[in-house]
Amino acid sequence: MTSHRNRGLCAGALMPLLLLSACGLGTSSADPSEETAQAGSEEPSAGEEQAEGVPVPPLSEEHMMAALLTSAELPGIPDGHTTHYGVEYFEDEIAVDQGFYVETFGESTCAARMDSINQDLITHGAIDGLLHAYRTSMGEQDTESRLYLWALSYAEPVSTSGIWNDVVSACSEEGLSRGGESIEVRSFSQSPFSGIQITATSENDDGSEITFQGYSATADFGHTIVMVTSANMGEQEFAEVTTLQAEKLESFQQGLAHADST
Repeated sequence: MTSHRNRGLCAGALMPLLLLSACGLGTSSADPSEETAQAGSEEPSAGEEQAEGVPVPPLSEEHMMAALLTSAELPGIPDGHTTHYGVEYFEDEIAVDQGFYVETFGESTCAARMDSINQDLITHGAIDGLLHAYRTSMGEQDTESRLYLWALSYAEPVSTSGIWNDVVSACSEEGLSRGGESIEVRSFSQSPFSGIQITATSENDDGSEITFQGYSATADFGHTIVMVTSANMGEQEFAEVTTLQAEKLESFQQGLAHADST
């Protein structure tokens, strides 16, 4: 029983990193790869100026469907997924400071910075948003890998690297620790993505440890934040996902430039 209790505590420490409510993951009736096939056929309007060195314009939901990885493009096919549309979902379900880290680990600069990530990333004035949530069973009781890909567009160019720099600066030396629970935060960087790696550890009564890893990273895609977040996914697999997403963004940007030049 102790092992299962600690597993829940440790997994709970990762959930705020996922920038989602616990109820945000379900089973969708349509695979995002099928919707992307339709969205990808819709060309951007001629009024969206695109040239080398010019920021990508704010993406619509249709363009986000075409720019984000689908389940068929991931390193492994997930067991389930759901897709959420619209800015309201981000504002109501993600950009909420629930004070999880301060409540769990006590008042500190690190805990406060961790609790503020959601609101720092998702500010007022967003135009459009879309999120894919994927889950994959890991073959252990009550254990699964989770992956979230989302995009949120604004009228002005976005810049998110400073948010992650502040978190790492506040947390890298001491991290968070209380009552057998500990959180270690390190920087993650794989161009064009930057973010953090978080390791949550719980200690059982028998002295053994249960460790969960999570990653969260953003790319500034012109006027749109593109984010990749995972829990219980290894470093190599997460790096592969960010590489694939970066390649798809580059291909999508080339498609925009080509459409505007014809």
